[in-house]
Amino acid sequence: MMTHTLTLRPVTDRERALIAKEARPDLVGWGCLIVLFGPAPVWALGALGHWLGSYVGEAAAEYGQYLGWGLAAVIFLYVAAGCYRYERAYLRRARADAAAQQVQEVRVRDPRVVEVALINDNEPILCFDIGDKRLLYLQGQWIRNPWVYGAGNCNVEPVEETVNGLPGRLGFPNTEFTVTRLPNCGRVLEIRLAGEYLPPERTLDVLKPEYQFGHSELFEGELDDLGAILADQHRRRTTPGRQQGANAEE
Repeated sequence: MMTHTLTLRPVTDRERALIAKEARPDLVGWGCLIVLFGPAPVWALGALGHWLGSYVGEAAAEYGQYLGWGLAAVIFLYVAAGCYRYERAYLRRARADAAAQQVQEVRVRDPRVVEVALINDNEPILCFDIGDKRLLYLQGQWIRNPWVYGAGNCNVEPVEETVNGLPGRLGFPNTEFTVTRLPNCGRVLEIRLAGEYLPPERTLDVLKPEYQFGHSELFEGELDDLGAILADQHRRRTTPGRQQGANAEE
């Protein structure tokens, strides 16, 4: 029988340091964004515009170069604006965790689990039915990090049979586990395993490119309604005046 419990406890010294890190802006991420969408694309699109315009004439080549630079600037500003909105919302929740100095432990036994079809590199994605019409949604490459499961010092070869790539009782999903997470921003700090590997029942194609969720989310509802639940959560988080309420429910 699937069961779960949700408890809050004070943070440890190690967790306090991790929370403080989450509450700071991601300067490395912004640096990578500038490198990927900054000088190199500007030069490349400018050169492309100049080359195409050169088939018409010298003046067209110059205008084409300016057009390429302008297009690169528009792309950079569009991507940067999206990243800024996401980071601003994330930092607001992370700073709430820093102020509360609490972590949430989600203890789960005998869940159902499905895998969610991928649309980007933020994978794998798992959703658990943990009972009492409550869903636990986990996503990100961190799921394959052995340190999350306390297995960072274990000398084990990765396997393909499990989602997290760890063998035997270290395999995840699992029939019994405890997730230690930050309750506001959703960052997962640790997963303790106490059961056997549980393969996902099936793969669901329910994501859209505009959806943005954290490492972990707690939703109300049934697993079979996951598509509608994700759409509703996205709408709550992107509708002015409803964003705070959506976060409070988690």
